[in-house]
Amino acid sequence: MKFNHAGFTIHELIIAIAIVAVLASIATPNLIGWRERTKLRGVFENLRGDLRWAKASAIREHDVVSVIFSNDNYQIFLDNGAGGVTRGDYVREGGETLLRVRKLTAGVMIDLGATTIGGGQTQFDSRGRCLNTGDVVIKSNNSQQKQLRINPLGLIREP
Repeated sequence: MKFNHAGFTIHELIIAIAIVAVLASIATPNLIGWRERTKLRGVFENLRGDLRWAKASAIREHDVVSVIFSNDNYQIFLDNGAGGVTRGDYVREGGETLLRVRKLTAGVMIDLGATTIGGGQTQFDSRGRCLNTGDVVIKSNNSQQKQLRINPLGLIREP
């Protein structure tokens, strides 16, 4: 009598599980690093786009647009002195219009200690020129960082 046994033995099953476990342990750190790099790149692209948009808004409005950075967000507003307050003082007050507030993705922050823009704030004038120039540095939890440089002509780029 001939027996036909189909299926896997317990040894074959244990070896297959061990192979999957080894592959997963190799791939997991790469996936985590990829996720952090993607978050950092996303914040970087948003910041670059928003700074370019702030410059364009200053030109369009023919007035001063201020950008104020903090560790976990930045805000962009028309610093035109509306409502009888001081124009161009980096303080949103009175009737000055808030144009955008962007909260950064969790795990990514603006490194104010490494940022060379004085006071963590800058402005664009009605001709698109930057009145407070330097570098804005963003970093992730795993210490990767990217930076944007703003020059006096309002050019926003990676150094």
